[in-house]
Amino acid sequence: MLFRGMACKEQIRFFATESTAIVQTALDLHKLAPAPALLLGRLLTAALLMGAEIKDEVSNLTLNIEADGPLKGAIAIYEYQGKVRGYAKKPDFFDEEVKNNWNIGNLLGKGTLNVIKDLKMKAPMTGTIELQTGEVAEDIAHYYLNSEQVPSAVSLGVLFDAEGMIRSAGGYLIQQMPSANPEDVDKLMLNLANTPYITDLLDMGLNWEEILHKIIFKDMDMSITDSYPVQYHCSCSKERFADALRLLGKDELETMQEGITPVCHYCNKQYDFSAEDIMQIIQSLNR
Repeated sequence: MLFRGMACKEQIRFFATESTAIVQTALDLHKLAPAPALLLGRLLTAALLMGAEIKDEVSNLTLNIEADGPLKGAIAIYEYQGKVRGYAKKPDFFDEEVKNNWNIGNLLGKGTLNVIKDLKMKAPMTGTIELQTGEVAEDIAHYYLNSEQVPSAVSLGVLFDAEGMIRSAGGYLIQQMPSANPEDVDKLMLNLANTPYITDLLDMGLNWEEILHKIIFKDMDMSITDSYPVQYHCSCSKERFADALRLLGKDELETMQEGITPVCHYCNKQYDFSAEDIMQIIQSLNR
């Protein structure tokens, strides 16, 4: 579930989600090693939180981390009402040390975080920052402060079990409105400093209503204004792949006349285009 709400007389807004099933689905689909699973899990959770503002079915938000380290980066895309998908750029990259400290910043190295909001206007809204630590939550907070001038507290977590499966995953995004009372902000920051890891709380069986009311906003006024389910969802289809192939043009398509089998980056589903299928696409370009 993804929750949205307000606190402190509507001077602080928050988004919170549990993404355990989503991250496990991504791990299964892409056969992720621990480090890329951690990176993609955090980025998918961040996309859920940041995309919660999208209010129509045609808009979307894309988070793209590009880095020069061995992990390279990952992409996550959010669509209307909690649908998210993504992939890691080096899904099989393995680093033994990740299991000891769960730090992936050094594996990303130098790079950028690109935030693209496609609201179906004249052009997408794009913001880019240099990676500060590579620990995703810190980079997201830095993006909001420097690109949108919104002070934000961000937490993103992925917890593995002994077999490498996802025990819990989730996070929150809490943002300060311009006229927020400094005393309320100080109280909230103290609560956050005393809040255990979100993944540990979720793993203990606490739900987000309890975490928000009893821990994060303890002794503060707050209300959940909306909630809805979240899911890993890929919108690929053979028709969409055919549309993409048309964009290649007749000359490029004629090199594929024996047929091709493209694979979706986001769900690893294969689509078979026979020689006849390719010929039909070519013929459609001549109409």
